[in-house]
Amino acid sequence: MTTNRWSPPAPIGAAFTASTFSADRKPRFLQGLTTPDLESVMAASTPRCFMANSIVTNQGDPADHFFLLTKGCARHFTITEEGRKVLLVWFSAGDIFGGSALLPEPTSYLFSTEMVKDSSVLVWRRSVMRELVASFRDSRKTHCHLRRTI
Repeated sequence: MTTNRWSPPAPIGAAFTASTFSADRKPRFLQGLTTPDLESVMAASTPRCFMANSIVTNQGDPADHFFLLTKGCARHFTITEEGRKVLLVWFSAGDIFGGSALLPEPTSYLFSTEMVKDSSVLVWRRSVMRELVASFRDSRKTHCHLRRTI
């Protein structure tokens, strides 16, 4: 399914904030972020809902989005040349997919992703996620440099 067929963004009231995740239940993807950094990452996302059996990413399509599953269940799959569906990886709330969107050079999704249950995700555009990664990398370099000079 291409992005123009996705459901509209969830209502603003459904937006996530840093307080959405307790410290012991924070997805691994978000662990280690300070509260201001977490708020920044969350504010850059768009909440979306997908019905069961929705295809979120198609193998070979441009990897333009990065996803954090916040509710529900999903799976990666591929279709063989013979037309057989092969299930590869299962995802539950707190898992990420669409990691190809983080790569420096634009690429495509390696696998298709399908929602198994009605699900909710946070979605980041590739360009936004790349900017966030760069800003955290740059601030970390500055922080490490300051620690070495003190």
